[in-house]
Amino acid sequence: MKYCPKCKIEKEFEEFHPRKQAKSGFCSWCKSCVKQQLADVRRKNGIKPRSHKFCPKGHDKDIVGRTETGRCAECYKISHRERQLKQRYEITVEDYNKLLSKQNYKCAICEKLQVNLAHRLSIDHNHITGKIRGLLCNPCNIALGHFYDSLTNLEKAIEYLRQD
Repeated sequence: MKYCPKCKIEKEFEEFHPRKQAKSGFCSWCKSCVKQQLADVRRKNGIKPRSHKFCPKGHDKDIVGRTETGRCAECYKISHRERQLKQRYEITVEDYNKLLSKQNYKCAICEKLQVNLAHRLSIDHNHITGKIRGLLCNPCNIALGHFYDSLTNLEKAIEYLRQD
């Protein structure tokens, strides 16, 4: 075990870089403290981050992860969402946000607020015409799917629920 004076924690020797000149044979600071110190110095001195560590749009790849495409996970998530909306529904993210605003950030059926949901509101559309009807929470969207978007099936379900 070796003590790191920077973080003031005693750690295993594997947590320290080897250093021949040091009495112990290891750097005095642990690997994580050295890494943090280097990042702080680079930022303080205005040194551009290494290209293999940072996204061109400013997202730190060490923080958000990295995909095999060379983009950070945040950029991939954004571009994937844009492509998905365009391909599936022929709308942009701005169109989605306008629709969300028009619905007062609520599900069109149960009126649960978007902020109270685990997932963003789903786009409900007519599967025959492709026309967008509105935005629904997952439970409402799944319920409509189980009724096959059939008014007859929904009416029968309403009649069934009215029986007591």
